[in-house]
Amino acid sequence: MYVVLGALVVLLLMQLTGDLRLARSEARGTPLWRMPLGRAGLFFAFLLLGPWLFVQVSGMEGILAGNGGWLFVASVGLSAMISYTWYRYLTWLDVFERERIWAELLTFVMACGSTLLVFPITAWLRGATGMALTGDLWDDLVYSVVAIGLVEEVVKLLPYLLIWRLTRQVDEPFDHLLYGSIAALGFAFMENTLYLESTRLTAVTGRALLASVAHMFDTSI
Repeated sequence: MYVVLGALVVLLLMQLTGDLRLARSEARGTPLWRMPLGRAGLFFAFLLLGPWLFVQVSGMEGILAGNGGWLFVASVGLSAMISYTWYRYLTWLDVFERERIWAELLTFVMACGSTLLVFPITAWLRGATGMALTGDLWDDLVYSVVAIGLVEEVVKLLPYLLIWRLTRQVDEPFDHLLYGSIAALGFAFMENTLYLESTRLTAVTGRALLASVAHMFDTSI
């Protein structure tokens, strides 16, 4: 796991370094923090390193361990920053027609709310079919695909489908990927908050680099 995360960080830094070098060559004399790409790189570096340094190096982990309220607030804040970072990336790809903020925000909020449907749907499936994680390879495979994967993907698609069918915002091919990914980021925001709180923020790298991207990828398929 650490090898995969390390490789992803190295690849990300290599890409950012190349992009920053190109951006600076086109905007000579402009400070790094004044360039959108430079600010994004610095922000993402802080997002990945800040929580880890605070928990593992600063010696102040006890502040979080002894105060559940602050831990929850920190988890919500970091989850919001993760989703916002990838949202900004998505908007950079939307070069032909920028979407209305209200439609994007509505999709995100609806996705946060639809995430709560996972629990009753999963409980109903388990009661109706008897599916469960038993340790058996076949049982666990079926449960993971149907009761976890399928349920999550259906729930994530609901906000996108509502925006698509009830508004006129989805009017070009990329919009399907954009709104689907924003819905996935809303789901990831809720999920990341739970995982960050339960791990005292130490899972931030995995949630930022793997989980959020995987949710966008799966929904876009």
